[in-house]
Formats: sequence, C-alpha cells, structure tokens
Amino acid sequence: MVKKTKLKQIISNNIWILRYVFKYAPLLVVEQILQIVVMCISTYVTINVTRWILDKVDSGWQTGSIILFIIGIFSISILSNFLMAFFETHTRLQNQVRLSTEIRKEMISKVRRIDQIEFQNPDFFNHYNMALDQIDARAYSALASASNLLRAFINVVIVAIVAGSINSAFAVIGCTSACIDAILGVVQQKIEYSKNLEFVPDGRRRGYVNRITYAENFVVDLKVFPKFLSLVIYKYQQATSSVLKIMNKYARKQLLLNQAQQIPDIIFRYILPWAIIVVLLKDGAISIPEATVLTASALSLPNALSEFLKNISYFYIHSKYVQNMRAIMEHAENIEKDAGLQWDKTAPFSLKLDNVSYAYPPGDRLTIDGISMDVKKGDKIALVGYNGAGKTTLVKLMEHLYDITAGSIVVNGSNITEIKAESLRSKIAYLSQNQNVYSFSVAENILMRPVNGDADVKTVWDALDKVGLYEKVSSWKNGIHTSPCSVSFTSASMSCP
Repeated sequence: MVKKTKLKQIISNNIWILRYVFKYAPLLVVEQILQIVVMCISTYVTINVTRWILDKVDSGWQTGSIILFIIGIFSISILSNFLMAFFETHTRLQNQVRLSTEIRKEMISKVRRIDQIEFQNPDFFNHYNMALDQIDARAYSALASASNLLRAFINVVIVAIVAGSINSAFAVIGCTSACIDAILGVVQQKIEYSKNLEFVPDGRRRGYVNRITYAENFVVDLKVFPKFLSLVIYKYQQATSSVLKIMNKYARKQLLLNQAQQIPDIIFRYILPWAIIVVLLKDGAISIPEATVLTASALSLPNALSEFLKNISYFYIHSKYVQNMRAIMEHAENIEKDAGLQWDKTAPFSLKLDNVSYAYPPGDRLTIDGISMDVKKGDKIALVGYNGAGKTTLVKLMEHLYDITAGSIVVNGSNITEIKAESLRSKIAYLSQNQNVYSFSVAENILMRPVNGDADVKTVWDALDKVGLYEKVSSWKNGIHTSPCSVSFTSASMSCP
C-alpha cells in the first residue's frame, strides 16, 4: 500500500532534487526561463492573431500591408522556434547528461558508505533499484514541471484577461474543465506509481535472465545441461507472468479513468463554449473578431489551467520517486564513518577475536557462534569448514563489513568499531572466492583504480607474471589495456557484470 504523502514532504523532496539542477546544470534553468517567455508570448499571439487581422481588414488596410503583417507575425514565431530548438540541441541535452552524471557520481560515492548488510534487505534493495532508475531523468523532470507550472500560470492569466474582457463565462467553463482533469490526473498518477512499485521485484528477475544470456559460459551451460534451457525459460516466463498479472490488475482502473476524463472534456471544451459563442453572435453581443478570440480561448484557457493543475500534481509523483533517491543519499552511516582512528603503522600487528558471534538480520540464527582467535604478525592461519559454515562471514567481520552481534574484535589494541573502516581495509587484503571481472581494462581490474603512470604498469605486469598470465595478456593487441570481458579469458568462477 502506498503511504500518504504530506504536502510539506512533497515540497521538501522537490526542492531537494531541484538543488542538484542549480548545482550542476544552471544553464538548464536559464533555458527554461527563456522557454517560458517565448511560449507565453506565443499564447498571447495565438489567441489574438485572427482578431488583429480582421480588425486590420475593417480598418481599411491594404491587402499588401495585411500580408506583410501576417508574414511578420509568423516570422517572429519561426525565429522563436529556432531559438528554442537551438537551446535544446546545444544546451539542454548536454546539460541533462552532465546533470545525471554528477548525481550518479554522488550516488555511487554514497553507496560505498552504506552498510553492506543493507543491500541484503529486499525492501532496501528495491528502493535502491528505483533510485538508480530515476537518476537520469527525475531531476530534469522536476525542473520541467516547475517551468511548466509557471508558464501555465502566466498563460492562464493572459487568456483569462483577454477572454474575460469579452465574456466572463469562458473563465468559469475553463476552470471547471481543468479542475476535473487535475483531480482525475492525480488519481492516475497514484495508480501508476503503485503499479511501478509492484513491477520492481519481477522486473529485476526478468533483468537477471536478460543479463546472464550475455555471459559466454551461459551458452556452454545450455549445451551441457539439457534441462537448463527449460529452467531459464521457466524463470523468465514466471517473472513475465507476474508482470502481466500486475498490468491486468491496473488496466481496468486506468481504462475507466481515461474514459471518465473524455466526457467532461468534450462537454466543457467544445459543446458549451461553442453554444455560448453561437448565442452571443446571434444576439449581437460580440463581433466576429471577438468571436475568434473566444474560439481560441475555448481550448487555450482550459488547456493552460489544466496544465497548471496537472503540473501541481506532478510534484506529488516526483516526490514519491525522489523519496527513494533521498533515502539512499541520506541513509545513516553506521560503519562507514569519517570519524575514527587511523591505522597505526608503528604498532605491531595483532588481531584478536573474543567470543565473536554474528546473526544475519532478523537475527533468528547465529551464523558465527562464539569464535575466539588471536592472530599476530607472521602467523599463517587457515579457516576450514563446509560451505555455509561461516568462513566468508567471519572474514567480512574482520574487514568490518558487518557489525558483530556479540563479543569483540580488537586490531592493534583498538576495538574494530573505533578504527575508521576505510583505514582498516586499506591495510587488510581481501580477495573473495566470487571475484568479479569488470568490463574495464586488465590493469584497472588488477589495481581496482585508474592506472597512474609507469610504476602502475610495472606493478600490473609483475602481478600477471606471478600468476602465469604474462604471456597470454602480452599476446593481446592492447596488452593490459584490453578488457578481459572482450576476450576468452574469464573462468567459470568469474563474471563480467
């Protein structure tokens, strides 16, 4: 169930995401201001241009002068459209890319500081996925809504003043139509958000099947295991079936709402305005030039007011999605804090575990139970046990990826919770049995950072020589600057995410 969102939270979330626009892409704000000016002038001209032309005819203007007047108006329109197209191609797209890039960089930096255990929480991971999905578009969408809101408000004022000066009934009709649209629009957006939220788990399952089909070993498994194909198809169909059920669940509601909008739309935007215009013309209450203004206003006013109210409602849906991003960016940092002791290089290395226990949330069963161990410099210790016995978990506790449930871990005389996590891990080498090979270069995969100079190159070649891969990598055209994911290099225990 979608929780109700308070107005204060809606405003706060939208201001929060808009701060990124002002911080990383202020030119997008300038572009939107120019668009507001151009579009509002265009609205004023559109509803008046026919009246102006007819007035010129009644005033006895020559045909040539009227034609020049028309050409002048539409030349200004063409120039305005060119100006907006120029900004869109030379400013908007580039700045949108820059904006999403900077937000994603902040998100990745923040993810590094969130406790590892959080990513094993399905609810947290679903919100994390939704946050990642929104990075590329949500900030600009919020800016566009703010811009459209202001533009629509100005358009409403312009059209209402012009049309109202002729007949005030048009303002009432336009307001009624727009309010109905806005109310139904909010309901539609709530339904759409609820649907998208339900899509996330099955969307991830479908995405996983899509990703594994890119792996080289996937094809081998298809050939070697006769029933594997049926398993993959079953999993994909299972997720697809759930997605289709969700679609069908919401389809009827969306259809009814769509139809509910059309009936009042036809009545208040077409039937009533035209009926009033006919009566006014027949009674001689308005002139033909004034009738053209009312005709244009019959659509312009409800459209502008509807856009104004809809964009107010858009902030609600922006807030729902931004809340996921904000929850990640503002997530509490328990382990990954800036505060703490730095690694003491002068102290003799020692690692002591005293009755250490650990249980994965919700903590029903201990994975590690009462482990004590004393490790000193030069010791060689092997942890042996069945799969799932807790060997990897114990190592992760020593790396302070998780907080222990009970007991204590002391490193160089200091409790592990008192040592800055980043400092601790910089001095403890950790190599997982499920090591990822990324679609970066061999050198970057080995260093796990950018290559900085010849010293790094030498380090990489030395490492390859020690593990027997020197000749293989040196045979590639680009050597250590080749991506291992682009060649037949990865083993069955490795994957290229």
